[in-house]
Amino acid sequence: MCLMMERYTNEELANMLLIYGECHKNQRQAAALYAQRYPNKRHPGHGFFRNLFVRLCQHGMLHAPKRRLHVSQRAEATINAVREAVIANPHTSTRSIGHELQLDHTKVHRIIKHNLGWHPFKRHTTQRLFPQDLPRREAFCDWLSEQVDLNNIANDNFLKRILWTDECTFRSDGHINRHNEHHYAQENPHCRKETHVQGQFHINVWMGILDNYVIGPFFLPEDVNITAETYSAFLVETLPYLLEDVPLALIPNIIFQQDGHPAHTSLLARTTLNQRFPNRWIGIHSTLQEWPPRSPDLTPMDFFVWGYIRDQIYETLPRNRNELMQRI
Repeated sequence: MCLMMERYTNEELANMLLIYGECHKNQRQAAALYAQRYPNKRHPGHGFFRNLFVRLCQHGMLHAPKRRLHVSQRAEATINAVREAVIANPHTSTRSIGHELQLDHTKVHRIIKHNLGWHPFKRHTTQRLFPQDLPRREAFCDWLSEQVDLNNIANDNFLKRILWTDECTFRSDGHINRHNEHHYAQENPHCRKETHVQGQFHINVWMGILDNYVIGPFFLPEDVNITAETYSAFLVETLPYLLEDVPLALIPNIIFQQDGHPAHTSLLARTTLNQRFPNRWIGIHSTLQEWPPRSPDLTPMDFFVWGYIRDQIYETLPRNRNELMQRI
């Protein structure tokens, strides 16, 4: 049962419990109702609902606790030495600790993972935030959470309606070894490496995510700056073409999200957005919801898509611009 539960998210398991209670603990009715209410989700067998309920009652958790090796299996002095080395420098590597303590780096890794229960969290590059940015970020997150809750009551997944968009620049020689930037800890400390501006690279790319659909990529002309005119022309002439593979039923309900790029916030761009997405766009000066400045990290484009693409395309360096475009 433990392995089975790991297949489901906490939200899915919570929905199963709610339906199990709604059906007065009738597991067969609960399984049928869950499949009917969530047709696009994975559907467990009817016995799973009762087992999930029993686990919550007995252990107070949805997932089984992870097993840890007993401390007696390794010398206490060695474990303490590794602990002190990591505390002194959370960004260190297992090889550095092993060299310092004359231990094999694989043994250091086992101690950190199994005895200390610490994990290597990646450090993310973000734009610098100012004190006045924090209330606006909190306001946006509160609004988004409220919309998700309200629309879930109406059986409408609000997040699936948002077209998250962003532009990114890729260098043809821009290898990023993201695995080497980590921080050991028991819980994710959400380390960030601040930068004042986003980097400048060879190829400018626009891309979006709408539910399970990848919109784009669209390669912006290399010798053309993004202005109010070029961005508005993109919204009118190019975006409809990029949305051709999206089911027609989804198009009228799309909520378009954009960041605070000067071209995005221009009067011309806002007028175009009001025509294309009336009261259905998120951004600076939006009538629906303001986008907090300097907050690309709040979108899946930033915290997942761009990093994933970079990890894939820079395993080896591209030889030319066309090869880089093909990889993207």
